[in-house]
Amino acid sequence: MNKILFFAVGGLLLLTACSEEEENLSFSILVQDLQRNSATVIGTPPTAESETGKTSVYNDCGIYWSTSNSNPTDADNRAVAQPDANGNFRISMTDLKGATTYYVKGYARDYSKTIESDVISFTTPGGNPQFSARVAYPGECHVTISDLGGKEIEETGLCG
Repeated sequence: MNKILFFAVGGLLLLTACSEEEENLSFSILVQDLQRNSATVIGTPPTAESETGKTSVYNDCGIYWSTSNSNPTDADNRAVAQPDANGNFRISMTDLKGATTYYVKGYARDYSKTIESDVISFTTPGGNPQFSARVAYPGECHVTISDLGGKEIEETGLCG
């Protein structure tokens, strides 16, 4: 009976210790300053662990992102961040396309493990296509479309 009680209490303590550790590993990311062609991602990873003890700075941190994979990984796109003194980071995503959904996941690596946030998604605002045109000489022009603004190309042709 005492052995059963000892194992039950020991198992409960082990579960409690694991649960507390999981709570300390919360990792949040959020999007600020969402524009048609840019967004800022703020990351707040949990406290990192070094060989000598606790520290708040990771060896490597940033985000994975994708427009097609709803659970982005290092195999998709990766942006590396420079953490501040508290281990938090800010990444500016630029050259984004209008009316496009982006999936983003934060990551942080210390000497022993990699921690990832939950995936968040955001959709950039749409709008009119953005393009530039230049006339080289009469009868020849060059048009560069930099962003379709979430629209499809309806017509192609030559200008002149």
